[in-house]
Amino acid sequence: MTWGARKAFADVDKDGKADVILVFSKHQKGNMDNQLEVVQLLFYKNKLYWVSTKADTNYTEDLLSSNFETLPSDLKNFFFQFWNRLDKAP
Repeated sequence: MTWGARKAFADVDKDGKADVILVFSKHQKGNMDNQLEVVQLLFYKNKLYWVSTKADTNYTEDLLSSNFETLPSDLKNFFFQFWNRLDKAP
């Protein structure tokens, strides 16, 4: 995964609407060389779901949005397949 390709579009549940993943990195203002955190967002049925991991844990601890368990299994699989392939360290 490259930094320039940190997004995915699919129609996992076949409802005719895109399921969209976007990935962002957080940095201190003015310091793009020091990544603090990586966040992956999923927009599904007008709701936002996310997972994040921080540099200070060496990107080993994932934090999930409180509504994540409400996602259907096939969407969770799509979400984690992308997340697990993602190169989180800069």
